[in-house]
Amino acid sequence: TVPITLDGGAGTDALAGPGGDQTWTITGSGAGTVGTVSFSGMETLAGAAGNEDTFVLKPGASVGGTLDGGDGGFDSLVVEGDHASVQYTATGPASGWIDLGGGTLIRYAGLEPITSTGTAADAIVEASAGVDVIRVELDSATPGNIKISSASATFESISLAMPTTSLTVRGLGGIDFITVTALTGFTGMLILEG
Repeated sequence: TVPITLDGGAGTDALAGPGGDQTWTITGSGAGTVGTVSFSGMETLAGAAGNEDTFVLKPGASVGGTLDGGDGGFDSLVVEGDHASVQYTATGPASGWIDLGGGTLIRYAGLEPITSTGTAADAIVEASAGVDVIRVELDSATPGNIKISSASATFESISLAMPTTSLTVRGLGGIDFITVTALTGFTGMLILEG
């Protein structure tokens, strides 16, 4: 296998990933690796259709365009690093954006679960503008995390490390239903907005 290096340079560039299940490791501004490819200067990263891509966003990394998992498959995003605040906003059933503070905005599309492994003092999760059936519960698959998911499939599930100060869940528009199960170990303030 021959290693490959790609540099998008100036302008707006997109990198389409290879077929098969891939792990994209983003280590800088539009820079990182996928398979045997090292890349830089890329604004959009797009996984192949019908596979399982995992996008891993390392601390301090960013992408100016979109992280796109591609059609079908089961594609996920893992956000590493601690942040003072983080906000997750859904724009569709598998799309939205994450504000990591400090001007770092991550846009995503075609993704299923989102997992944050770092701690934030304050976390905000905004559901869709439609009717949302929201569940807030401990994440049994990731001990120490809280999972916010949609029983109505209006946004993708978000698993985040327990915020140290507050967790705000916003239903936005529509008639929303929010169910909270016991959040054992969470000592912050839980704010629910319909």
